[in-house]
Amino acid sequence: MKHDLKSVVVQIAKFLGCEIPTGGMEKILSHCSFASMKNNAMTNYSESTDIRQDISPFLRKGVVGDWKNYFTVAQNQAFDKIYYEKLKGSGLVFDFEM
Repeated sequence: MKHDLKSVVVQIAKFLGCEIPTGGMEKILSHCSFASMKNNAMTNYSESTDIRQDISPFLRKGVVGDWKNYFTVAQNQAFDKIYYEKLKGSGLVFDFEM
């Protein structure tokens, strides 16, 4: 999504069988920008009592690869093991670095 949000929106619309109305793409891209979502209580969980926003907000920086500033090598290895185990054969691919 960080690489090309517009193409992801098109893919999702196609998957859902929806047409994007004329002028709708710009509105969708605006609402789906990280800055917009970070400032929207409906997407940033700022009103949730389940997430300690004072420790770490649900939406932090919107930077791909920032996890390296928080994970230890051991945590990354543990994550990778579970990640590959759970997603094996799913066809899903995530980019953790840009």
